Amino acid sequence: MDILVNQISVVEHLPGTAIAKVHSTFGVFSPAKQTYDILFPLNSSVAEMVGLGPMMPGGPDRRAAIIEDGLQPKITGMGIDMWSMRTLQSDRYTKLSPVVSGTITFTETGASISLHNKSKDELTDAVAIAGRRFWYIGKVPASRVLNVDQDTADEADPMGEPLGYRIYKPWGGRGEQQDSLVLAETANSVFGYQGEKLPSSPVLVAWLKKPFEAVEILGESPRIMGRTVLIVPLKVEAGAHMVLPVGTLSRRLVSTEGTFEPGPDVLTLSNGSAIFEFSIPEMDRAYKVSRLTLHFNNNNSPEMHKSPEMPVSAMPDNSCTIAIYDWKSSTWHKLDNPSSPLKIDNAENFISRDGNIQARVSTFLQHVNINVFDFEVVGKWQ
Repeated sequence: MDILVNQISVVEHLPGTAIAKVHSTFGVFSPAKQTYDILFPLNSSVAEMVGLGPMMPGGPDRRAAIIEDGLQPKITGMGIDMWSMRTLQSDRYTKLSPVVSGTITFTETGASISLHNKSKDELTDAVAIAGRRFWYIGKVPASRVLNVDQDTADEADPMGEPLGYRIYKPWGGRGEQQDSLVLAETANSVFGYQGEKLPSSPVLVAWLKKPFEAVEILGESPRIMGRTVLIVPLKVEAGAHMVLPVGTLSRRLVSTEGTFEPGPDVLTLSNGSAIFEFSIPEMDRAYKVSRLTLHFNNNNSPEMHKSPEMPVSAMPDNSCTIAIYDWKSSTWHKLDNPSSPLKIDNAENFISRDGNIQARVSTFLQHVNINVFDFEVVGKWQ
């Protein structure tokens, strides 16, 4: 039986450059108890993924590997037991033009996406991600241009279930269960289980059914298997108007005071406050915002109080407040009696030069459930 190397590479293209960051994981499986010398791609930094239990390095059934740094790193004397595997990781930057390019145009109901696959390989499980929304596209044929109009998007909400599971649905969803689980866990690793590492600008995520790079096991001819995930920036193209529907802006939690618990539908806050920042994707042309609208989840009011000690009818009017930051005056602007949707006057004052909107929720009560909220932005091209 041959030595088997199973690998997954994440190739992330940096916006506006011909440079890519490559992160590869290699699982080396040995049919016999043996030591190996392994050569890695040029300019890589190398480490071993440490497991738990008796298979840890330094244990009775493992021989510690020596990593020789240099222009082309090398591992010498890596011991593997019979029918066992050791897992290695490498990171490097390389000059590389994307094999696929794409554009996205937002509409009031969804998005129009155009993808150009320049390679001779079919791309699979393609997904466009913008802010906290994603559109599952599927296959992109080799050497073809694919145009798709997506009316509805799925929520890649960082406060819901793990992001990769939402995208690839490993149980009863897209593709074979085992294959989809690998895709889902890879997406969780790249973007964070709760979406905390989602990019601020739109990207395409697509898969190649072949490895991007390989390690060389000196003196051996291993069987190489693997897949590659490509992460490529999507260029935002102008429609008739600049339209960024709900869910398109990326969101991050800036700070909290008191007790704060995130959830997929409501945020629970006790005697404190939480500040969120919403970011507009990078645009290739200047714009002026003409309308900013606040939306609450399920089109409800901002708060639902479930504490038996304080029923909704007994809550003071100011029990929960929402304010947005006025970048022009450097002050917080309280929203009086917010409902959904709520059009915000003087919209341009509440968006920074970098395209950021900050919102603060606060309460002096215990266990106040606040419906998740978001913004819709409409503007004119300059």
